[in-house]
Amino acid sequence: HRLRGLLGGPSAGSAGLVGEPSLLDPRTEERTPIEALIPGTRPLEWSPDHGSLLFAAVRFDQLQISQLKLATGEIRTFTHGREDHPSGTLAPDGRLVFVTNVLVPGGKGKTESKLSITNSSGGDAKPLTPGPGDQSPCFSPDGSSLVYETRAADGQPAIALLNPVEGTPKILARGRDPVFSPDGHWIVYSQRLAAGQRLWKMRPDGSGRLALGEAPPDIGEARHLA
Repeated sequence: HRLRGLLGGPSAGSAGLVGEPSLLDPRTEERTPIEALIPGTRPLEWSPDHGSLLFAAVRFDQLQISQLKLATGEIRTFTHGREDHPSGTLAPDGRLVFVTNVLVPGGKGKTESKLSITNSSGGDAKPLTPGPGDQSPCFSPDGSSLVYETRAADGQPAIALLNPVEGTPKILARGRDPVFSPDGHWIVYSQRLAAGQRLWKMRPDGSGRLALGEAPPDIGEARHLA
């Protein structure tokens, strides 16, 4: 994901965030800095009209989730507090699902992650999933379903679907960093193979799994999706 690499740095969490927030034209590879955003900002997702960008950035030493209107430079911050909120996703009706990283008592700095959901005004957040490894949420284009990364019974990364959003999660496949295609017909995600991470797609019910493209001799780490 070249755009995320240019905009957001390599990792979640407040440590290690680097990079100048920029827009990248994939046709010309021209990069235009976004002056309204601070260095280390992590882009999360565009609004359907590409007029607004949801992002995570450090505020008062913690990662918080905000949205930038490109035309005006106006920034609205959704999350607050003393915990990191490294990622989130907005539904068309304004509901926000966001990740909270929580320190494990006695865990010597170890954290667990869980999801919460707001109402359509972006307030009254309530727990959505219990954790301990729930992250990278993404709403379907119509806002009826939510896909996210969780942990399978053996502790390995897996893709889960909530359909409806506040229903019972269903594990679809092993993998990480899921996103819906713009038409909502596919979920694209990353799965680790012996040579590294590779991109796959599947239907929202878990059927039709298919690797994307041909694997080169050195696959490398294909993870973050746009």
